[in-house]
Amino acid sequence: MAPGARRAACVLNARGRMAPTDSRRSRGVLPLQAAEDGKLSRAGLAGFDPFHLLSAEPGVSVLWSWDGDRLAERELSAGLHIVVNSGLDSDLRAAHEHERARIAHFLPRLRAAARPVPRPGGPTAQAWGTWLPLLTGDGLAPDDPRALIVRRDRPGLGDDVGIAGRARAGRAALRLHRPSGRLGRLVPGAGRLARGRDRGHLSGPVPGQGAVGIW
Repeated sequence: MAPGARRAACVLNARGRMAPTDSRRSRGVLPLQAAEDGKLSRAGLAGFDPFHLLSAEPGVSVLWSWDGDRLAERELSAGLHIVVNSGLDSDLRAAHEHERARIAHFLPRLRAAARPVPRPGGPTAQAWGTWLPLLTGDGLAPDDPRALIVRRDRPGLGDDVGIAGRARAGRAALRLHRPSGRLGRLVPGAGRLARGRDRGHLSGPVPGQGAVGIW
């Protein structure tokens, strides 16, 4: 997050061709750059594994998607969106079955829930209201294909049980004051939120494989 620019960014792993191991760079630098500059440099993208990068500020939110070969850029419309590893919920051409199941379960529930109004220093439960049970998994088992908080066990990857994948959950909110005076909320999923020194606009620790909500 870049408080001075009133901008936040987060990154999520995507699907595609991985970067060469001898020149691979950490994707963690991407939200820091996007939060600070409001843009993504196209130089050196071949050094990053596939990603989805979201930048949000008053009046505009942009999603960049890199698959290892091609960079796509789109401005997101107002509303609630979910981004999974295969991409944006409204543009999933080759999504995995569990990604479609997750979107089908959580998108209508998030849309039906009252919009949270997080305020710095307030109790978490009060701030997030009916969103909190959803962002903490909605009671789904971690091996459920719809699960937001994921644990995938595979035999043969460890001494007894191999854990192929995990996703942890947390919550973050950004107050985006648009020209209309309405507030925005950024809830990134399975990504890293770029935080600056001033965390006054951040409420809480960001949901695994989760949702991106923009008002």
